[in-house]
Amino acid sequence: MVATDRAVFKFVVTEPDRDLDEIAQLVEEHQLAPVWVMPEGTTQEKVLAGMDALYGPATERGWNVSTRLHILTGAR
Repeated sequence: MVATDRAVFKFVVTEPDRDLDEIAQLVEEHQLAPVWVMPEGTTQEKVLAGMDALYGPATERGWNVSTRLHILTGAR
């Protein structure tokens, strides 16, 4: 799928300090793009805290950041 330019690669991040380096290695090894990352979390508080920790480091790498909108809005 990478060769068709139709794939999107999305990763759930639990621990940004550890996970982002692991994702970067996969991105480099497999030439993945575009890359999306989102924080793990099942409560609004955890998702927002995850976004705070994730946004800067992820965007500095040129990756897209997504939230868990269904958690933030209470929709399930």
